[in-house]
Amino acid sequence: MTHEEHEFIVAQQDEYFRSMERKHENGQLTYEQFAKLSLKIAEWTQRIYEFEPD
Repeated sequence: MTHEEHEFIVAQQDEYFRSMERKHENGQLTYEQFAKLSLKIAEWTQRIYEFEPD
C-alpha cells in the first residue's frame, strides 16, 4: 500500500466516524449503536496500521 492510499483510507474512516458521530448527536443512533460502530472503526484502523507504509 502506498502512502497516498494509506492516507486516503484513514481520511475516509475519519469522515465515516464523524458522520456516525453526527447521527448519534442528532438522535439517529443509540449510544450502543454508536459504541459498536466506534469499536469497528478502531478495528479497521488497527488493521490498516498493520499495513502502514515505511
